[in-house]
Amino acid sequence: MTTPQLIPERRYVSPQLVARALGVSETTVKRWVDEEKLPAQRTEGGHRKILVSDVLTYANQRNWPRVDLNLLLGKDATIQPFDFATLPDRFYDTLLVDDADEARMLILSAHQAGMEVARIADDVIAPVMARVGHGWAGGQLDVYEEHRATQVCLSALLGLKAKLESGGEVPPGRLLAIGGGPEFDHYILANLLIEMTFRDMGWRVLNIGPNTPFASFRRAMLDSKPNLIWLSCSYLADVEGFLAGYEAMYHEAALQGIAVTVGGRALTDSIRQRMTFTHHGDRMSHLVAFARQIAAQRR
Repeated sequence: MTTPQLIPERRYVSPQLVARALGVSETTVKRWVDEEKLPAQRTEGGHRKILVSDVLTYANQRNWPRVDLNLLLGKDATIQPFDFATLPDRFYDTLLVDDADEARMLILSAHQAGMEVARIADDVIAPVMARVGHGWAGGQLDVYEEHRATQVCLSALLGLKAKLESGGEVPPGRLLAIGGGPEFDHYILANLLIEMTFRDMGWRVLNIGPNTPFASFRRAMLDSKPNLIWLSCSYLADVEGFLAGYEAMYHEAALQGIAVTVGGRALTDSIRQRMTFTHHGDRMSHLVAFARQIAAQRR
């Protein structure tokens, strides 16, 4: 960690370079600018340009994270292109060898290079974890290896979550999403990815986690008054009990004018046909598109 000694006069840099120097996502830097936490100029094309001296001042005043502020001076400031095509294979390899540090670095680097959380979820995490699951089911991997890979993946995602949260609290006026998994469903990764996807879009988020009774969903909904509720279903212990509890929750949400989006591998076509919902998606990109529709309606 280094601090520049000389500040170039009137040197402007891009949010991407500021993100690289501070070790946060480009989305976070842009949010700081939009929330006037970090001054910036706009080019005729609408692009943000940030004065180096302002970055240094605010980074020190607000104790922002940093990796290498010398990058802002033009030293080694060339941003190498990130190899997105090989990311799934590289990430899979880190899971198999239990390299949590490398896994975390890959995910952080991909996001910093412009890969949104939704794309990380759809194009990296989902296929890699499916590959791990198939390896266990086919006997190529022992169950301990499958469990270990899941923990390494979780560690990598928590590293990215910490970066997303490093920009401070989301303003109270932003849209709010709450959600989790139904009772007896203990799967963590899906809800974490949904939470991070909303954070990446600038929403406020309350992830109430897996294994949550529908009575608690309704209580959280009434207390928080969200704009959207998500339900991620990876496992259903009792389909009939699930459907009864869900319908009661959906009815309450409809009365409050709250959108309900559902997804997850446990929601087969036959089960979904018996459910009422505002939106269903098989990929995180579907959730992003729906969330943006809600945001547009509120403008």
